[in-house]
Amino acid sequence: MVDSSLVFRIVNIVAAALMIVGAISLIIGGGFPNFILAVFCILFGVIVVLFEFRLHRAITKLASFLFSFLGRGLLYIFIGCIMLNYFTLSIVCGAFNIVIGAFYIIFHFTPQVEAPSNMKWSTFENTVGMASTASPYHTAPPDTTPTSYHPSSSSVHYQTSPTPATNYNDPYAMPATAYPQKTYLPDEAHV
Repeated sequence: MVDSSLVFRIVNIVAAALMIVGAISLIIGGGFPNFILAVFCILFGVIVVLFEFRLHRAITKLASFLFSFLGRGLLYIFIGCIMLNYFTLSIVCGAFNIVIGAFYIIFHFTPQVEAPSNMKWSTFENTVGMASTASPYHTAPPDTTPTSYHPSSSSVHYQTSPTPATNYNDPYAMPATAYPQKTYLPDEAHV
């Protein structure tokens, strides 16, 4: 049986090649706006190819949407729509990218289709160096117990004496309070 990860890699490389070929046809067509669109198409085509062979940490942080079927599908549809132009080659390349993107969006909502290894969230976390392996959409709420607000009790020293300090000019002699207190100045202004 054929490995689905290999099939998705081949499809992604074909989509990237179509992006680059469609962009070259835009450049051949002429005009400054077409040139700018072609530069973006070539840039995204190169990024998709890089993601298939090696994950660069700097690019990975900025293009985390490529780690899901939905993100890649939307990118392929976007680039495909950019390439839809008056030139036959760019129209064909753009149409194929739109079809691939539509299938990827369908795969995102189909639980039976497993994403290849380079399109999983755990791969993103390993590349970026994050500690957790949970998806950002399924995170637990932060711990809000009173002990989570402060580091370990051995590193924080609070004055717990019931009698207030008598030296009010020394800030370290003041009793510790949970909330900031108003500071009164001689001219009746307060901070």
